[in-house]
Amino acid sequence: MTPDYIFNVFNNLLHDKVSFIYQGTFSHPITPETVKLVESNISEQDSYKKIKNKISYLIIESFQNVVRHGDCEPAKDILNHSGLFIARNYKNIFFITSANPIENKHIEGLRKRLEKINTLDKKSLSKLYMEVLSNRELSEKGGAGLGLLQMARKTGQKLDFEFLKLTDDVSMFFLQLKMKNKKNPDIQDVTLPLSSAVEIYKEIHETDIFVIHKGIFSQESMRPVLNMAENNFNSALPHRKKVVFHLLVEVLQNISKHAFAKDSQREGVFMLGSNQDNYFIGTGNYVSKEVSAELSKMLDLYCSMNPAELKKLYGEKLRTKTKVSQNGAGLGLIDVVREASQPIDYKVFPSENSDFFAMKIVV
Repeated sequence: MTPDYIFNVFNNLLHDKVSFIYQGTFSHPITPETVKLVESNISEQDSYKKIKNKISYLIIESFQNVVRHGDCEPAKDILNHSGLFIARNYKNIFFITSANPIENKHIEGLRKRLEKINTLDKKSLSKLYMEVLSNRELSEKGGAGLGLLQMARKTGQKLDFEFLKLTDDVSMFFLQLKMKNKKNPDIQDVTLPLSSAVEIYKEIHETDIFVIHKGIFSQESMRPVLNMAENNFNSALPHRKKVVFHLLVEVLQNISKHAFAKDSQREGVFMLGSNQDNYFIGTGNYVSKEVSAELSKMLDLYCSMNPAELKKLYGEKLRTKTKVSQNGAGLGLIDVVREASQPIDYKVFPSENSDFFAMKIVV
């Protein structure tokens, strides 16, 4: 992860009103937090309030799909490939993608079930669903799959799927759902190739990133992001959990308070990753040129100071209860520099009326 990478991710998701990408453990606490995060962004969009419940249902079902189909008795290779979840509001259409490792011997049966579902119209889907529900002859893994049937029924769209071969024994199963508000005639139909999710998977798997969120940053959207991150902290690095969590709060507050406002909403991108040695936090958002210049000046100064000097400066500002700048970058920024294990890596990407400020923090 570099500032250039953060800027490129933001631009690649530029047409998304909200993007959420998660790679990691699919445990119970993660599901409701994801729903809350997406709902907090949906609440800002009148065109989607009426189908919010459907979108929330599809998110939950997609998470369960990862657990349901990702149960291979691994093959050692599978341990290196955790599940993936992506929710994107791309040009006013919601695309929800899940991916999980699956043993190759199960692919043919799953493919046939998906292909069968895609041949059915709305009436036939409902009929098959009721048959499966009533006689229970077909299980989720051995038959038509109630979850898959419900996804097709709720979306009213074909299920888009792909299998990416990893080894002779294991593949990744990608499933993408498309949800649009049929009651809003002004929304044009668009497609989002499933191949884009495959590329995202390959990219973040190589970079050790487990959360990417691009969207509106507010106090409401911060809470689920923080809870989700906390649930995924590596147990091998327990001494850093409090530090990482503290820095997460600081950088997310920085976006929610100081990002360049567009239509009274503050947008940015946030990412979190880890390897065996460190956690790394990435943020990027547009700020006014005045704030950009001041942030750069302060970061250069703070990164040039030794720990004793930073501690002294922090104490002075804390005692006088003053901010370092009138633009809001104060004690929190000093704290970030103090707690980081490496100098803050940042870069400014100028534009006509504002600057995109990207920052990477290593803990």
